[in-house]
Parts: sequence; structure tokens; C-alpha cells
Amino acid sequence: MAATRLTEPQAGELGPTGRPYPAFPEPEPLLEHGPARTIAVCNQKGGVGKTTTTINLGAALAEQGRRVLLVDFDPQGALSVGLGIQPHDIESTVYNLLMERDVAAHEVRYKTSVDGMDLLPSNIDLSGAEVQMETIDKVSRRLNTKLTIDGLLATMYDSRTLHTREVLASMVNGFGDQVFHTVINRTVRFPDATVAGEPITSFDPGSTGAHFYRELAKEVLERWRQAGDEHGG
Repeated sequence: MAATRLTEPQAGELGPTGRPYPAFPEPEPLLEHGPARTIAVCNQKGGVGKTTTTINLGAALAEQGRRVLLVDFDPQGALSVGLGIQPHDIESTVYNLLMERDVAAHEVRYKTSVDGMDLLPSNIDLSGAEVQMETIDKVSRRLNTKLTIDGLLATMYDSRTLHTREVLASMVNGFGDQVFHTVINRTVRFPDATVAGEPITSFDPGSTGAHFYRELAKEVLERWRQAGDEHGG
């Protein structure tokens, strides 16, 4: 069986989104940190790469000198597992931080294997908080007027299938420049990295997956810079 090699688009060439692929500049080093920027990686559908993107975009941003705090809001603790932390071994989680007034963030924070990237872990205890936070969710949706979309990310992309190409084209037709130029290809190295409890950027730093998450980090930072947010965390 012939092997299929994923190619990386060069600046100026048409990328998978059908637009010329830009050359993202190397971000300027930070002279100071803060204020923090909060990013939510969300999709109502399961199994679309939310946890993979959170871990690897976080690690790639940390490589760029940003201080990153990942917050696991999944009662199954998938984000924690993906970083080598077993949810059932954790005494204090994000649940305690949300529900107990005397618990501070630093008491729940765990160091990860990536310099500059920490984690607020989760486990099944969080499922008990969902009912208690119905009211909180309604209030935050009405009061959070600063909520904006940084961009739409295509993940698990396979250019060999017509359906995948059509879905991506529909995204670009519907949302235009809100769609990131960077596209995350499907590769077996992502689940391998999850089993190892590491981001792809350290598990297989020379892989195509690591390359595109580094590209995504640069694209995200460039969008923040153009929006007037030089710090971005």
C-alpha cells in the first residue's frame, strides 16, 4: 500500500480553505504578561477535536512565550487525561474552585510537562455542578457583552475525501475570513500523543500536526495583534 504524505502549503499558494496561504509573522517577544485573555474552544458535537486543539494550541502558545492556563470543564476529565493526569487520583478540581469559596485557583492548579502551561483539572465531581450553575449560565450570557469569535477552526481534515473538502468550502463560503487559514489534518499521531499524555508539539515535534498547531498559534496571535491586543495572555 502506498503511503500518503501530508504536504504543508507555502506562503502565497492556495491553502485548503481555497484562499492564498499567508506567511504568519513570528510574534514579538512579550515584555510583560497580562491582562489574561480567555478563550473557549467549543462545539456542540463530540469527537471533533476540542480537547486535542486545547492541549496543542495551548502548548504552541506556550512555546511563543505566553503563559497558558488550561481549564478542564469536562466531567470525564479528557483534557486532564490528555496531559497525563488521572482524574480519579485528583483531590481538588475545578469543581471545588467553582463551588467552594475558600478554595483558590493556585490550590487546584497543576503543572504540566510543558514549560509555561498549567492546568485546572476536572473529574466526575463536575457533573454535580451543572444544575447549580443553570442560573449562572443565563446571567453570564446576558452580561458578557465582550464575547467575540476569534475564529473558526477546521479539524480532522482529510483532503482525500470529497465530503471533507465540501464541508470546509461551505465554512469559508458562510463565514469568510472568520475561518482560520490554518487547518488541522487528521493523523494517528494525535491519539498516540494523547495516550502518552503529551501535546503533539513535544511528543512528535517534527510532525505535520505539531507544525500546524504552531502555525495556528501564530495565526491566533496575529489576529489578536491586529485587534489591538498585544498581550494575548
